[in-house]
Amino acid sequence: MAISGTSLLRSIGGAIASLAALAIFVLAYNVWLHFSEGEPHLAQLDHRWWAGYVETAATGRDWRIAKFFETPARQMRLVLLSASGPPEVFEVKQDGDDKDFVHFTLKSERTGSVIKAKQLHVGQRYPLQRLLNGRLSDFWKENSDARILGEYRLGASHDSFAIEPIDESKMNVFWRNYFSPNALGSTPDELVEASVTSSR
Repeated sequence: MAISGTSLLRSIGGAIASLAALAIFVLAYNVWLHFSEGEPHLAQLDHRWWAGYVETAATGRDWRIAKFFETPARQMRLVLLSASGPPEVFEVKQDGDDKDFVHFTLKSERTGSVIKAKQLHVGQRYPLQRLLNGRLSDFWKENSDARILGEYRLGASHDSFAIEPIDESKMNVFWRNYFSPNALGSTPDELVEASVTSSR
């Protein structure tokens, strides 16, 4: 039986309407995701300086400067400079599958120390968590906090660990204030380069 022109037009119109409704739904869903979750992504680790500390109950804060680098085999490493001891090189395992946190496991072959740490997803929104912490003025904003916080474990000792990205000028001030450059006899770049070379 032949299809009339009117029926054909109705069929085409129905198909177009269904496609338009689907497109509107997808657009609305993506807009909702953007405003509820933001645009989460892993923070850049390498090609920038990090500064922080390892804090123990016995000795207080031992200030640290850190730099991530990638080996020729494309494996991530972390050089951790200490104000009170030699540099450490850590193997870096990063897991970003958790919806709320990026998890890190850092292991030093030389000392046996292990760092277990977490980092918020950069670009993600945490509205409920911020509201529960009383942050009424910015609860809807995307996260820009790239700090890595956790525990530095050596033997039975579990100490607080924290590093955050800093720019070159702040790193130089941090270095002068806490690392006694004259006593160390090297610049941060030289210490990192020597550590990178020895780890290959």
